[in-house]
Amino acid sequence: MRAHSGELYRYAYWLSGDSALAQDLVQETFLRAWRSLDALRETVAAKAWLTTILRREHARLYERKPMPTTDLADLDISDTGPSPERTGEDAVMRAAIAKLNPNTENRWCCRCSADFPATRSRGSSASPRRPS
Repeated sequence: MRAHSGELYRYAYWLSGDSALAQDLVQETFLRAWRSLDALRETVAAKAWLTTILRREHARLYERKPMPTTDLADLDISDTGPSPERTGEDAVMRAAIAKLNPNTENRWCCRCSADFPATRSRGSSASPRRPS
């Protein structure tokens, strides 16, 4: 088992991010492994068996330890920034359409939606007609 202690420590440190906690996890892993040594059927599988015990020990930490929570009612989540529809190319296009008079706007929207797919064909590099 000592042959695997270095690898187990590195894995425990990767899981927990804390050196002291990683040492505790490895110690607890060896303790649990010692108590259930008769469950190990093949010695070649010891590394995988110990790794599984360590991973489960790490998970048990979070079963016992209450995670900090925040009440959403206490948070200020108001959004004062512009919405995505009001920024970028969408905003420029919406502003340009808003400046058009209603007849031109309707004609332009109908013409673009009707003409654009029809003017593009396979092998053709023709541009769609622009409204006049």
